[in-house]
Amino acid sequence: MAIFNVPLDDALRHKLHQTARRQGVKRAAIIGKALERYFRDVQEPVGHEDIINDAWEEFSEVIFTALRGMTEVAIKTLPDPDARNVSRAMDRAIMNLENTSWNKSIEPVYDSLRRKVIEKSTAFSPNPQIETRREDAPFEPCVRFDIGFATDDHHVIRISLSELFSTYYHEAGPDAFAELPVVWAQAKATIAARKSGAPVYH
Repeated sequence: MAIFNVPLDDALRHKLHQTARRQGVKRAAIIGKALERYFRDVQEPVGHEDIINDAWEEFSEVIFTALRGMTEVAIKTLPDPDARNVSRAMDRAIMNLENTSWNKSIEPVYDSLRRKVIEKSTAFSPNPQIETRREDAPFEPCVRFDIGFATDDHHVIRISLSELFSTYYHEAGPDAFAELPVVWAQAKATIAARKSGAPVYH
């Protein structure tokens, strides 16, 4: 089924016509196969859409589950009579929190966690950065991004340069991708200037 017209320049239209005649197929079949190859090669965004677009209620549920777990641990340290009273009181308190508006119950917790993650992540410098997966050739360069949570707890995300460039091509288009050699040349010029002691202008 035809769903759109594809504007082609004269050279490409001639090549399409000649290829179709040589292969004994319709021009539409060649275009269809080209589209299939394109979408098969397109890099999907990292992660899952259902996780990226999760509702705020899911974050609230995680927090309340953690509160209940903390409460159970604390109650087990109390004598039995006190534990029963405290357990009932804490259950009522958590239920009240669940019925409280987001900005009064969960948002302060979320803001604190968000602030600490940003603070710890930006403490890694530079972040992101380019590093190698191997110490010897082939070095396998990749981009590394650190997500910090606490002093001794952080999560590392690595993406190979080849995968990054491939994603950039599909996201930004061939014209933007074609500018990469210029960026590469600028980087080499900057490195050479620094080695020579010449001033570097950005």
